[in-house]
Amino acid sequence: MSEEIKVEKRSHKRIQIRDDAFAIVKPHSDRLLVNIENLSEGGVAFRYISDSTWSVDTLDIMLIKDDFFLEKLDVKAVSDFELTDTSLARHLKMRMQCLEFISLSSSQRERLKEFIRLYEAPSYSGPERRSNVERRSGIDRRRDTSFYRF
Repeated sequence: MSEEIKVEKRSHKRIQIRDDAFAIVKPHSDRLLVNIENLSEGGVAFRYISDSTWSVDTLDIMLIKDDFFLEKLDVKAVSDFELTDTSLARHLKMRMQCLEFISLSSSQRERLKEFIRLYEAPSYSGPERRSNVERRSGIDRRRDTSFYRF
């Protein structure tokens, strides 16, 4: 039996970004808002719902709550694939697109580094992990025992 070893090709560490981080893409004539899955200094990945792949040449990154906006980042597609392991897979075609940043200006690169430094999502493990709904609603079951009352 031959063992297949996966080699990491990325030169930058991917990180999870807060849930309120979005990218604005323009795959057709419309501008669409997509939730960022992960990000690095080298590229970005996001999920979207579509029956077909998208062709994206530029994107904008934004945080709604903090009024952060980084615009017109040139990108090229690295991969685009259907996600079949999601709860919505039976009903909707969920896809993941991974893009590489190309030709960023020094100003864009510095702002991107700042964005990553400031907005990396906190890490949670085990039973301490809170759902997105809990975080957005302010529920903290680790401190609030009323959460368990019926």
